[in-house]
Amino acid sequence: MKLWNKGRTDCHAFHPEYGHPVVVQSICTGEQSLVFVGKDGTRRQVGLVKDGRDLERYAREYGFDPESVGREF
Repeated sequence: MKLWNKGRTDCHAFHPEYGHPVVVQSICTGEQSLVFVGKDGTRRQVGLVKDGRDLERYAREYGFDPESVGREF
């Protein structure tokens, strides 16, 4: 019996023509999340970023350059 879907669905896919990846950091707790921000301003949260390795893993998984990721607070 399969309990959890291990694969990513297209709703979380990254498309450069859609928008850009941004790391959003909480002012209070310092928690960082990877978010895809669309050109129309919509945001899709992808996951938690604890350190640089997490960001690199997301970059490999979704196919973007980790150096091009913006930051917001």
